[in-house]
Amino acid sequence: GVTAVELQPVHEFVHDAHLVERGLRNYWGYNSIGFFAPHHEYSHRHQQGQGGQGQQVQDFKQMVKTLHEAGIEVILDVVYNHTAEGNHLGPTLSFKGIDNAAYYRLMGDDRQYYMDYTGTGNTLNMQNPFVLQLVMDSLRYWVTEMHVDGFRFDLASALARSLHEVDRLSAFFDLVQQDPVVGRLKLIAEPWDVGEGGYQVGNFPPQWAEWNGRYRDCVREVWAGGDEGIGEFAYRITGSSDLYEAASRRPHSSINFVTAHDGFTLRDLVSYHEKRNEANGEDNRDGESHNRGWNCGAEGPTDDPEVNALRSRQQRNLLTTLLLSQGVPMLLGGDEMGRTQQGNNNAYCQDDELSWYDWDAADTGLLAFTRRLTGLRRAHPTFHRRQFFQGRNVRGAETDLAWFTTAGDEMHDDDWADPQRKQVAVFLGGDNIETGQRGEQISDDDFLWLVNAGHDPVTFSIPIRFGERRWEVALDTAADVVEPVEPGGAPASTVDHDVELPAHAQMLLRSARPEPVPPGAPT
Repeated sequence: GVTAVELQPVHEFVHDAHLVERGLRNYWGYNSIGFFAPHHEYSHRHQQGQGGQGQQVQDFKQMVKTLHEAGIEVILDVVYNHTAEGNHLGPTLSFKGIDNAAYYRLMGDDRQYYMDYTGTGNTLNMQNPFVLQLVMDSLRYWVTEMHVDGFRFDLASALARSLHEVDRLSAFFDLVQQDPVVGRLKLIAEPWDVGEGGYQVGNFPPQWAEWNGRYRDCVREVWAGGDEGIGEFAYRITGSSDLYEAASRRPHSSINFVTAHDGFTLRDLVSYHEKRNEANGEDNRDGESHNRGWNCGAEGPTDDPEVNALRSRQQRNLLTTLLLSQGVPMLLGGDEMGRTQQGNNNAYCQDDELSWYDWDAADTGLLAFTRRLTGLRRAHPTFHRRQFFQGRNVRGAETDLAWFTTAGDEMHDDDWADPQRKQVAVFLGGDNIETGQRGEQISDDDFLWLVNAGHDPVTFSIPIRFGERRWEVALDTAADVVEPVEPGGAPASTVDHDVELPAHAQMLLRSARPEPVPPGAPT
């Protein structure tokens, strides 16, 4: 079910001096200096001691070709907001020596110092036409020569600052959107930087998608038992229409994610409350302290079978929420197999076993469950609609979306406002979802999604309006064994009127919609 890979920075970078002094390396690559070259250390021939002749260019092209042959697009994480030259104490490697005042944002009252909206010491000056040309030439190079399919812009708010404020109509966006090469690609913003007013989720132009930080925070809070209400959760899993619809954007504007390279892995999110970053050599001061996670009753590794069972279920819950939500799901590599960083939530400098994939320790059950999820999403257009839900009958079809309490009653204002409510049932109608590219009507099965994020088991009653229908279990996060989905596999279990759902669990029920009768066919 994977359709694209988003690579962390591949531009040529240098290892930070302060890391080298501590015997560490820049494992993530967010320290670019050469925007037209793949990083030489990533060449497999460099790894074999055969580098030095630019082979990384051919290696990168071959990688892209191989992924394309597998039907997988390549999206690059690009860092045009700062360079490896750092602040006034950093090295002079390139741009500082060519034209320091042109390439960097300098402090107006003392121009030996740099304006730092990135937390890395400097900020590239997007007000300068030659800097803009550098960025656009680089983007076009990676499209026309390397054949990548899109870009994720690191700290994109820093690129849109005119003077101090973030300007969604800045010259940078104008250049990107009108460009005949770059403007047709997938463009994804990390919609924040570290400066004042830098958090801009929902405010980027219509052609852009965004890493939806509000989705990440809400989903984490809900499943960790935090204060986030079910109303906010409802907006996030239905594509965040409150953020994007008013600006004529669509659900695919929301790149949904629960974890990313920056922060806990999925397994660590359910295993640690406190970060464990001592290996970084900064006395555990680096990294986010407010992670919105829950260790399920024990901090770090434990032999308690109940805690470990709950952690497994919580991973399945978070993955299920991600893959069933409207928008574009982004999965952190390794989360599908339970990768851990031993509680380090800022492993940018850990080029060792802490960050590497331990294939022998893969959680095969979680991997099978993730495959089940991606296959389910791919097979059913209900979960990847091109338009937002209407919550009413559309084109003569049954309602596309409805919300119910555990008793089977429709949710009302008092229900949405209840901060203690951690349960909801969501009806997703599959009748006439949308019109296809050839004018055909696309329909799907109907689904009833039962969510219990509370600490106690609950009973869900099937709403009376759906009581006569046959509902089969399509997914159950409380089940430790993944049901087979191949043709000829075990038949799915069915439910009647009541469903017992344990604490911290979800169930997806499916009701097959009858095939339409062709005109003139006997009835």
